[in-house]
Amino acid sequence: MSTTLQDDGFWKFLNRLRQGRKLVITSDHGYAVSKLFSSEEIDPDVIEKLRETFGAARYKKANGYWQERFMPPIVVSNNEHHIVMGQRKWKVQGGFPHVCHGDLSLLEVAVPFIELPPL
Repeated sequence: MSTTLQDDGFWKFLNRLRQGRKLVITSDHGYAVSKLFSSEEIDPDVIEKLRETFGAARYKKANGYWQERFMPPIVVSNNEHHIVMGQRKWKVQGGFPHVCHGDLSLLEVAVPFIELPPL
């Protein structure tokens, strides 16, 4: 484990940033390594329809309901949008093959932060 965050220089830097103002340090959820927890689509018909409809995105503005009848269901229509359900991925040219957003996982909905009062 690194001792950088315990170093006096680090805390001096943080305290300089806190002079007269509250300091909030936050993080983006980023991407998750998906090799171990996502389901990669392998059916060519499913992949083609997902590429055609979504590209590399997870949702798209829609007119009407999703008409495809793939099993298991992979897309839901809600509030004029088509949304890919679950932690599914499909190969897209220029995409990142081993990373993806995690849908409504803890990584996607909880953003860590530290709030330090002003000095």
